[in-house]
Amino acid sequence: MSNPPLYVTITPHREFLPADTPDQKLFVMLKLRPTKEVAVELPSTSFA
Repeated sequence: MSNPPLYVTITPHREFLPADTPDQKLFVMLKLRPTKEVAVELPSTSFA
C-alpha cells in the first residue's frame, strides 16, 4: 500500500516583514488538513 502525497500550505503569519534588519524574523502558520479521501480512511495501527 502506498501512501498518498502530503499537501502542505505555508501561509505567512504577517503580511509585512522588515527586511535587512537585526529583528527580521519569519513567522509562518502551518496547517495540515487531510483531503477527503485521506480523512475517511482509518490509519494503520500495525507495527513492523
